[in-house]
Formats: sequence, structure tokens, C-alpha cells
Amino acid sequence: MEHAHARRNTLILGCASTGAKFTPLNHAPTGDDLLDRICTGESIPTALDDVANEAADLYRMGCRYYHYHARNPITREQTTDNEVYQRVSRDVQRRCKDMLLSFGASRNGAEVQHNIREFGAWERVSQCALPLHLGGAHFVTIQAAIELQVICDVERKRGGWIRCSRRVRRSWRRWDASSPRRGRKWRSWTPTPPARARTTARPRH
Repeated sequence: MEHAHARRNTLILGCASTGAKFTPLNHAPTGDDLLDRICTGESIPTALDDVANEAADLYRMGCRYYHYHARNPITREQTTDNEVYQRVSRDVQRRCKDMLLSFGASRNGAEVQHNIREFGAWERVSQCALPLHLGGAHFVTIQAAIELQVICDVERKRGGWIRCSRRVRRSWRRWDASSPRRGRKWRSWTPTPPARARTTARPRH
């Protein structure tokens, strides 16, 4: 009974080190150097040795839960390459003995979308089939990925970011999909203020 009570009062520190949304192709330049570097994921490690070293540093600081979205080491985009997932998993398990490990399953990203079109929807969650001892994870966060994708889909349909307050009035930039493929460009636009102060996106059941 005392052991169960102690577990209920245990705080587990975790880190989602790579994420899915902040990649070069998911962000339009704003002219703000700091914002652009953050939103393109410039500071996010993608080289596999760097990922493992960061995980080990986090472990030494007390982190015991590590969430990972695989990134292409060359393009820095999210990838579905299970060899990347396996390499990171093996390194984390070897260097961080009691670290709880989870993989992301978002389909937000140009390379992920391309692979889904080429190989089918299973491509997004194929890392679920990797057993832990062969470079898998303790679990894969599929539900969270669905929620993120709902938001991203709504943003694309609206032609911009979801706004939480109509008091925020600034000029954003959006993708001009009407231009020829090679001539597409980002153009400035000012969205019409929403009728209500808060926009809520709910998935269809």
C-alpha cells in the first residue's frame, strides 16, 4: 500500500525533443530571424549522434520520459524511416537504462505525406510494429498525432493559422496555391477577423 501511494506521488520529467510541426517546409519566412530559426527547427538536432547525446544529457538532468519524432538528418523534415527510429531507440536504451520511450505518429510534414501517398496510411504508424528490443518504443502516441493533424488541416483550409483572439491584428503570409507549381510563392495577407473571439476545431465523429 505504501509503495502504491509513493508511485502515485512520483513526478516524471519528460521531453519531446524533436516534435513534428517545426520543420523547414512547414514554416513560411517572416523576416524575424529568431522566429524563423525557431519555427524551421534550426536548433533541433537531427544528426543521429546528436540526438543520442541530447537524450543522454536530458537523462543526466533527471528526464525519464523521452518522446521522439524521427527526422531526416539531411532535410531536417519529419520522416517515416524506421531505421532512424531504431537507431535512436537503441542508443537511448543503451545510454539511459530506465528511460521510458515513445514515438510520435504525426502525418504532418511533406516527406511523411509523400510516403503515405506512395505506400499507404500504414507508413505513418509502421513504427508501432517495432518491438522494444529491436529498436521500438514502449508506446506510440497515435491519438495526439490525430489531434495535431486536425489543427493543421483546419489551418490549411482557412489559409492561415487558427486565431484565438480577434484583437491580434497582424499581416501573415500564406502559400499562394493558385500560382503554377514552379512559380508558387509566399505572399502577404491580412485575414478577416473572425466573428467570434475564439475558434475551436472539433474532429468529425
